[in-house]
Amino acid sequence: NDALTLSRIVEELPYQLTQAKEWFRLKECISNITIFNALIETRSKFEIKRHWLNAGERYNAGESYEQSLQDYIISNKPTPINLQSTLFKITNQLKEMLEYEATERLLMQQTLPLCESIPHNDVLIAKALYRLAQIQWNQGRWEQAEPYCLRAMQIRERLFGPNHKSVGKCLTGLGEMYVTRDPKKAAVWLNRALDIYKLVVGEDHHLCSRILHSLGIIAGSNNEFETSIQLHMKAVDIRERTLGATNPKLTSSWENLGAAYYMAGKYQQAEAALFKSLNLNLSIHGKIHPAVASCYVWLGMINDAMGREVRGDEYTRQSKEILAVLQTLGIGLVERIQD
Repeated sequence: NDALTLSRIVEELPYQLTQAKEWFRLKECISNITIFNALIETRSKFEIKRHWLNAGERYNAGESYEQSLQDYIISNKPTPINLQSTLFKITNQLKEMLEYEATERLLMQQTLPLCESIPHNDVLIAKALYRLAQIQWNQGRWEQAEPYCLRAMQIRERLFGPNHKSVGKCLTGLGEMYVTRDPKKAAVWLNRALDIYKLVVGEDHHLCSRILHSLGIIAGSNNEFETSIQLHMKAVDIRERTLGATNPKLTSSWENLGAAYYMAGKYQQAEAALFKSLNLNLSIHGKIHPAVASCYVWLGMINDAMGREVRGDEYTRQSKEILAVLQTLGIGLVERIQD
């Protein structure tokens, strides 16, 4: 039947096309919306990303999904609810692949207007607004990100009350926007979010770990290095216990801990933590990714500080090579607010 046929396509075709190096057909396969919807149900967004990495830079994922989406709308005539679901899946995939411009276009031109056209749909309107905040922040547009995040939080407070975990997520995002710009203001947002999470899910929940990392960064900026290390170590411990040692969120956890050790002058511990972040990043994202470049930057600085200048120069060279490629794609080293 059709369901079985689609299941076999999802299971076998991307692998077969990769083995045959049929890159155009692979691109057509993974950008087909029907196949994409099936892939995202049975595979992770990181596996789909690996298919795009295999296809290579010759194809633009954002443009491919946008074109395929228009074909899908014309041929399949999905209901508004189904189209809304597909748009959220595509924008989440593109956001993970750093296709920020395409993600922003789909959110602004299709996702948010569609959400607003569906009655009694405030939950998903808030979701679209929060995702827009993420995309603006990812591109370094703090002033544009904040209003979207505030609007999302206001909707969630009205729907669920002030102590709902979705409100905590918005507060965390707002706090992270101010970590380097206004640490005192950031700490207010972050501690309010932490109080919500402790109340709703408990202090050992992985949602608390993100806040602990941000508070650790603030402590480090205040030269409170031991406090910073302890906060980052607690966050790493929570994520390892609750999410597993290979969860993608551990990439930033180990990097944050390594940075804290570096600031405290504990270079061997810093290097060990950064290697854990680097290896996990490489296994998830491949070599051409801002997080990988960031790890090489830190490793270069750490080795320079330890007097190993040749090794430090090599890490620095690798970071520059990756950043040069990313620059051609319009991507830099920017922070990301949480999913």
